[in-house]
Amino acid sequence: MQAAELWQELCKRAGWSAVADPAADSAAILAEQVELDAYTLKAAVFNADELYLYIDLLPLPAGQNEAAALLKQAAACCAQIWLQRPYYLCTQDGALRAELLLHAEDDAAKAEERLGAFLDDTDFVQLNLPSQAGAAAAELFTQPWMTGGLL
Repeated sequence: MQAAELWQELCKRAGWSAVADPAADSAAILAEQVELDAYTLKAAVFNADELYLYIDLLPLPAGQNEAAALLKQAAACCAQIWLQRPYYLCTQDGALRAELLLHAEDDAAKAEERLGAFLDDTDFVQLNLPSQAGAAAAELFTQPWMTGGLL
């Protein structure tokens, strides 16, 4: 099975309808995305053997200190997951990204299991990192006019 066929099989098993990724890398043989409840899962195939899956979790804050604090939290989440299985986070295009690489020689059942674990792990990371909306709300509630000057 080739990587593009593996992706099609995973979508079929999950009941997903993938669409073309408008922001895809032009070098990709296949670039599609699936809108899930909490995020967008993107798939790219650059050669026949590897299926690259990724999720951009949230944009990195503009400030260096804020970005470093977020990355420390992300690293702590990643370390917790690594106690059970590999999980990869990186920064790409100004966002925190979760990545999974599947190989075409893997059977579909094994790939489906790894993808399920990846999505569960990504949910865990997302729940344990501050969202942009959550960070904005937290900042709002620490303003002196909101706390009566107590903070």
